[in-house]
Amino acid sequence: MIHFNENLGDLNVRWWLTEDREERFQQLLGAYRALDDRDQARQEMNAHHARLYGNLPVEGIEPSIKQTGVKEPRVTLNIIANVCDFVHNRIGKLQPMPRPLPVAGNYSLRRKAKLLERFLEAQFRISKVWEATRQGFLDSCVFGTGVLKVYASGKSICVDRVHPSEIIIDHHEGRYGKPRTIYQRKWVSRDVLREMFTRGKDKSERERLEEVVESAGRESEGDRAGDFGVYDEGVHDQVLVIEAWHLPSGPKAKDGLHTIVVDSGELLSEPYEHDYFPFVFLRWKKRLEGFWGRGLAEELNGIQVEINRMLIKIQAAYQLMARPLILVEAGSKIVKSHLTNEIGAIVNYVGQPPVVWSPPTFHPEFYAHLERLYAKGFEIAGMNQETAAPSFDAGESGVARQYRFDIETDRYSTVVQELEAAVMQLGRQMIDLAKEIDEREGGFSTVAKKDKGSIESIDWKDVNMSEDQYQLTVSPQSAFPTLPGARIDRVVALYQAGMWDKDEALRLMDIPDIEDSMDLARAASDNIDRIIEGILDEEKYEPPEPYMDLNLALKKAQDAYNRAVRDGASPVSLELLQDFLTQTHLLQQKAQIEQFKVAQMAAAGPMAAGALPPGPGAPPATGTEGAPPTAAME
Repeated sequence: MIHFNENLGDLNVRWWLTEDREERFQQLLGAYRALDDRDQARQEMNAHHARLYGNLPVEGIEPSIKQTGVKEPRVTLNIIANVCDFVHNRIGKLQPMPRPLPVAGNYSLRRKAKLLERFLEAQFRISKVWEATRQGFLDSCVFGTGVLKVYASGKSICVDRVHPSEIIIDHHEGRYGKPRTIYQRKWVSRDVLREMFTRGKDKSERERLEEVVESAGRESEGDRAGDFGVYDEGVHDQVLVIEAWHLPSGPKAKDGLHTIVVDSGELLSEPYEHDYFPFVFLRWKKRLEGFWGRGLAEELNGIQVEINRMLIKIQAAYQLMARPLILVEAGSKIVKSHLTNEIGAIVNYVGQPPVVWSPPTFHPEFYAHLERLYAKGFEIAGMNQETAAPSFDAGESGVARQYRFDIETDRYSTVVQELEAAVMQLGRQMIDLAKEIDEREGGFSTVAKKDKGSIESIDWKDVNMSEDQYQLTVSPQSAFPTLPGARIDRVVALYQAGMWDKDEALRLMDIPDIEDSMDLARAASDNIDRIIEGILDEEKYEPPEPYMDLNLALKKAQDAYNRAVRDGASPVSLELLQDFLTQTHLLQQKAQIEQFKVAQMAAAGPMAAGALPPGPGAPPATGTEGAPPTAAME
């Protein structure tokens, strides 16, 4: 049984069921204090791992505690920082994206799912998700668990990195990794707090909240000022805020609650209906039991401490012993002033000559053991010192380079899967927040990239889908090469194998310096797709033109028509698509006739009247050098 200070609070309360504001506030505050006391061991462990990673004294996360400090200089060999930074640079750069897949939908639903995917891509960029994710991933390496918070601020969706020590849970409740209640503590400026909670309130409520904010953190000395009070005589004037969430007990339960308090009173209390917390957790390695993960700093703790001890001994030994000594036999008549650093100096002596002696500082096995410890740390982390700093041969192929590059990534497959699962959870929470903002504010939109030279605004109403219409998956980038040379080799190989067409191969190149060329090469195909999507999605007809690639248009329109029939598109869309096919076929026949006339004139000789070159949109000549114009026809 775990005992805790009886004066701290009571865990056997359910503050989320209490109707009275003051009673709920007291119960929540007591529960937080009790859990905070139980959590001291984890807080100390986090501070210890931060010290190991940064080679700096870090005593806590309170604002008045110095996060950095200067001690007596010492030699360092920080394997924890080297390993964490290497893994962070190798895996943290991956950017898997959530991808909504329609569930047996028609063309319109697929189009909406594609637009929702672009919506998420744009929102990830606007919310700076990858910056927060990279920092959260580094936290998972150092502390075992990284935390990202997803929330709405006005009409914006925000994603912030949260220090793991700010999150408090009941260890008993989190035994199976799924707690029902979470507390977050954070220091906030008093002025910011006042502006956040008093704006838009009526007079009586505004006066109450102003009194609560003004009184926060001003408890008398000795009355737990160390938890909620002003920590020093600085001018920051920050207040400790406790935000708590309790999940509903079931799909139809009404006991979910979101509450924000300070030590002087309650600032907010509102129902909470989601079945998840507004956090996304990244873990380097999951434990067999419990909520918090296990990080690289914890795994390498013993090795790092032993390396530090050995380095301290080496430094002290070199200061005491690593200097040459001049041995002079007692009674020898030597003038000490003659022992100088002058080149070719003459020393007069009587008796034994002086001897210069350089004593060894340590046995060679001592240094060998230090090197073994350092190498063992890389091995435990799933790498070796050679692959941690690879050197590529100039003549090495892209595939070979990618193979070398992905050696460690394959070893971290479970870590990559954890990252992909976190990204999918981020996408789900962003979709729910977009719905809430749209309902509360009467509209929500984001700015997405349309093509290389323009952007477009995507309204939420155009991408809003019910949860039973799609499934959210993740598109893993780790399944495709990231190095440019290897990416090109892989794309070319699959294109030559016939698995992709030219347009798809160009799209998957994804290399900035050929973006203009790819965009121009895909223009004809993209234009045809735009017309077909307009017909099927909006019943908006746009006829074909002679300058269009008629063979490609006929082939794509036929494929789209067959799929539209299968998916149950509207009769109007099918009729418009038939009209497009008919007109495309007529233009193609007209081009063939023009081409035949030109061929006859050319056969009649250069003096034939009206001999003209092929017109725009004319298909390639038939025969061994080109496919027949009817190759794409029925």
